[in-house]
Amino acid sequence: MEAFVIGLLLVVVCLGVVSWPFFRKRSVPSAEAESFDKAVGIQIAASQELKALEAERAVGEMTEAEFFTRRNQLRLAAAHALRDQDLLRPQAQRTPDIESEVLAARRGRQARQPKCPVCSNALLDGTVECPRCGTLFSKNGHVVDSPNR
Repeated sequence: MEAFVIGLLLVVVCLGVVSWPFFRKRSVPSAEAESFDKAVGIQIAASQELKALEAERAVGEMTEAEFFTRRNQLRLAAAHALRDQDLLRPQAQRTPDIESEVLAARRGRQARQPKCPVCSNALLDGTVECPRCGTLFSKNGHVVDSPNR
């Protein structure tokens, strides 16, 4: 009789453990969590595509101008995704010291960042064409051609 009670108790416990996931309340991911996951996916995809782009450039499948144009587009997409991640990350997960360092670095970089002489758009290093106005630059940063001339 004692063995029967222990066996019955063991069966009830096992059934409870197995059925627990079916009876607990399921949490629905919030729109904010989905947006954060989407931003992470965009950032990862941009990083992978940038690696593939560098490989294509290494084997000579694209011109330097095509490479720099596409590279700048990918960097911009990754930067937007990182910004979205920063905005969507819960405040509790942010480290104040890191946040202040990032802000200081951004301020310093903005002061040194080259700007287009035609439209004043901030440019990345190595940019051969302004993405806003289409002004073309030489390797040393001088204006070669401007659509506004």
